[in-house]
Amino acid sequence: MRISSPQIIAEDDAVNLLRDHICERARQTNKLLVVGIDGRSGAGKTTLAANLAHLLGADFPAVTLFHLEDMYQGWEGLAPAIADWSSLVNQLRESDCGTWTGWDWETSTPLPRQKLCKKQEPVEPAILIGEGVGAFCADIDITCWVERPDHERKAAALVRDGETYRPFWDIWAQQEQELFKTQEHHYSTADFIIRQQS
Repeated sequence: MRISSPQIIAEDDAVNLLRDHICERARQTNKLLVVGIDGRSGAGKTTLAANLAHLLGADFPAVTLFHLEDMYQGWEGLAPAIADWSSLVNQLRESDCGTWTGWDWETSTPLPRQKLCKKQEPVEPAILIGEGVGAFCADIDITCWVERPDHERKAAALVRDGETYRPFWDIWAQQEQELFKTQEHHYSTADFIIRQQS
């Protein structure tokens, strides 16, 4: 993957710097501001996104955090979820709500179409944070790539998801690689690279 001209920041500084940048951008618009937090499995995207949403909520109550894993169609279903994510963002830019297909990880079956509505505030703009592999593959305003060494990513992912993930690690990694290749135009640049520390 080629990510050019980003601002590279360490994990300890990431949340506050991102918050300041997003706040500045949000105050310049009255439209939906979409933040994409992307990176390979186990890189630390979810934790970063949750901390960022918490901090932003103090200044901008209309913050929504969306986890792309909720729309992945199983361990081999990355590609269809990416198309659904792009469609969801477009819907939210045009109206108050959008729909998407969920996935029941316990039964390995799709869920009925779900609805996501952006939070509304009288003055402040709405902010949508999308986190997960493929978050860049939509109409995104601010892109944050999270990275961590491969061996640390795998260890973190297995601690998070348990041993059920182990047999699917290579299957998922292959889909990530294919995504980065086919969607290179989305991954050729990033506003920020967050380097997680050991």
